[in-house]
Amino acid sequence: MKLQLASCLFLSSQLWTRVSSQQRIVDGTEAEPDRYPYAVSFHNFEGHQCGGSLIGRDTVLTAAHCNAAAIDKAVIGRHNLRDTSNEREDEFELASKIPHPEYFRDESEKPYTIINDIMLVFLREPVHQDIEFIRLNPYESVPQDESPVTVIGWGHTAEGGQLSDVLLEVEVTTISNKICSHRYEGNFVIDDGMVCAADEGKDSCNGDSGGPLFVEGSDGSDLQVGVVSFGEGCARSEYPGVYSRVSTYYDWIRRETCASSSYPPAEFNCDEFAPSPTAQPTTQAHTVSAQPTSSCVDTPGWVDSFQDSCSWYEANDTPGCPKYGDSSRGEMGTAKENCCYCMKFEVAPTKSPMTLSPTGQPSQGEDCWGGFSELACCHVSLFC
Repeated sequence: MKLQLASCLFLSSQLWTRVSSQQRIVDGTEAEPDRYPYAVSFHNFEGHQCGGSLIGRDTVLTAAHCNAAAIDKAVIGRHNLRDTSNEREDEFELASKIPHPEYFRDESEKPYTIINDIMLVFLREPVHQDIEFIRLNPYESVPQDESPVTVIGWGHTAEGGQLSDVLLEVEVTTISNKICSHRYEGNFVIDDGMVCAADEGKDSCNGDSGGPLFVEGSDGSDLQVGVVSFGEGCARSEYPGVYSRVSTYYDWIRRETCASSSYPPAEFNCDEFAPSPTAQPTTQAHTVSAQPTSSCVDTPGWVDSFQDSCSWYEANDTPGCPKYGDSSRGEMGTAKENCCYCMKFEVAPTKSPMTLSPTGQPSQGEDCWGGFSELACCHVSLFC
């Protein structure tokens, strides 16, 4: 999905937050099969919804706005999405999703705001150890303005068009944030956590949301510099594609991956986040006392029936979780019984490396979830 402002007013799939059911690469070419083994297609009951990139054996990087599409399955290593001959090997259930704690979307009036549009998804089972991952760019100086970058996806091949069955790729050129901000003046807020790229007639589009924007690294491997986020339409000459800038979120990605992944990338050096030898690990889940205390810890490993952790409720509900706290009961109960945020507690830091709770403030955006049938009227500006 890729959020698209104008189209989103009528159909979420055309939102260039490229979060709708219609997303694509415009004026691209079919990628060579097996060229991008880290490419991920996220599905819900309707099929492909968003893209993503495999950064570890059980970790996928994507866009936070894709969370609204109720994705529940990751397809990895499948060039043609219609080819389900190996579905037992290339389809993976999701264990948890952690959107950036400060992801925020406000489309109540222009200029629209979509910031911190990035999310980590953890798989219930790891992919085969021989699959190649994409490396993440930690350098603020990369990419430079006016440099070539590549984006891949199964999104729409034209604005208002159809999804692609096969993985497509297209090369575009980065532009400065100053020029990008001028192009979007009055329509979208452009900040330092974004990178913009475009070329005449070439772009990412709906359905490409969450997919990787990358350059060739010094060792010849792909280096991801962006995540498909949003845009005004697709391949419109005056509006470049907008991507979440990976270097801005590198530390957050590294920290959350080290905390939640069973197979974090070696370059993340997760030993730096290991608990102190003198620290006493917490092994018991929190309980609700008659007299609330000033802090608590989310129940480790809790997820609801949709496999969403406490972080999802922080991103999509208000304190106390009046909208969703009592719904979607998981094996260990509801969010109000397991998530500090849903009990209006302060969330205390935990030393458990597997804790899934976010470390920042929850999103202030109003979630538009109203059931599967209402997805199309929620994401007015998302590429999904």
